[in-house]
Amino acid sequence: GDLLITLEATDFEARVAQAKAELSQAEADAAQANARIAAQRDTLAEAHAAREAADASAELSASDAKRLSELADKGWYPKAKVDQAEASKRTTAAQLTQAEAAITSERSQLTSTQAAAQSAVARVEAARAKLAAAELDLGRTQIRAPIDGVVTNKVITEGQLLSPNQAALAIVPSGDAWVTANFKETQIADMKVGQCARIHVDAYPNLHIGGKIQSRSEEHTSE
Repeated sequence: GDLLITLEATDFEARVAQAKAELSQAEADAAQANARIAAQRDTLAEAHAAREAADASAELSASDAKRLSELADKGWYPKAKVDQAEASKRTTAAQLTQAEAAITSERSQLTSTQAAAQSAVARVEAARAKLAAAELDLGRTQIRAPIDGVVTNKVITEGQLLSPNQAALAIVPSGDAWVTANFKETQIADMKVGQCARIHVDAYPNLHIGGKIQSRSEEHTSE
């Protein structure tokens, strides 16, 4: 977990800032779309109420026109009043048609807005994914020790330009250690995984280390 290397993070910080801005805009668009849906649902409800009122008015006007026409045919009601009733009947019928058209229009707009809202939600999810990726890349600018140990073979300096997969340093585990060594073919024949081994280091003649063979690799060549 110790911080070992810090890479230049300016570009990655800019990407995170841009991703956050895109996410904020996407969330605002989604909120606006939801607000429009709520408003259009209210308008649609009002259109349904207006249609019911227009339907009642048209039904009443048609009933009045029929009743007055029958009275006029018997000479009990003025013909002019019948004409007025017929005009009112046509007016209320037209209002009913207009109310039904308004419902159709509001439904169409609501469907369109709902589709836009779904698209806005998809953009929000895409923006969140982009932000997560940008934050992940930014986090990778700080290279931390994956294990406990001691840093060795440090071959980088501050300000150096690094390439992908370039070795920067090595960590020798503080808990376990192993030795990689080359042996003759005649020696390998008598060596097996799990055997005990005694290790001597020329630079430390009084140091005696014990261990076990963990693995071995054999290469066969022929001419």
